[in-house]
Amino acid sequence: MLILLLFGVGITHSQETRTEISIDFRLNSTVIDFAYSDNIDHIQEIIDFLRAIRQDSTVNIVKVSLCGAASPEGSAQHNRRLARSRLETLEKIIRREVDIPDSLITRNDNDIPWDYLKSQIEGSGLVSKDKVIAILEEKARLVNYYYPHTHIDNRIVKLKALDGGVVWQQMNSLFFKQMRNASVVFVTHKKELPPVEEPEAEAE
Repeated sequence: MLILLLFGVGITHSQETRTEISIDFRLNSTVIDFAYSDNIDHIQEIIDFLRAIRQDSTVNIVKVSLCGAASPEGSAQHNRRLARSRLETLEKIIRREVDIPDSLITRNDNDIPWDYLKSQIEGSGLVSKDKVIAILEEKARLVNYYYPHTHIDNRIVKLKALDGGVVWQQMNSLFFKQMRNASVVFVTHKKELPPVEEPEAEAE
């Protein structure tokens, strides 16, 4: 009689992975320009990632975080609209590839990525860098803008006035382009199935 001995039987494990991809936008635009920046590559990266998820039954999306952002020119209302529309544009592309329950999605359209701007300035040779950082660290406060019923962050007003506008122009040249974007973070869980070894035959 042959007795089959099976090895490698154990508990299934899972592994969490975080994948972040961003898309850049032109000034005041909410339309994805595939010829701009590295957008064509990043869009393809999103599509390939989601198609691979669909084809792998061991991988599940457990969370999707979407973020829209804008550079600090213009009113608070305008920047919020830009950030929200950029987020929605990216979300439409994702939803064309995979059906994701709303319960798994978080959305952040808090417009201007101030923390990113501060981190870039800290490592730069920007004129009057210490003054700029001090202004950025002030508490945000909305004040009236040029147009009726519009507002602007008071820190922007101070930054524009610093050194007669020279610092603002340098900031625009160095940092603002990278702030106009939308990004997505996919969190996935992959089940790691235990290895199954070939049965060993034992003669009796």
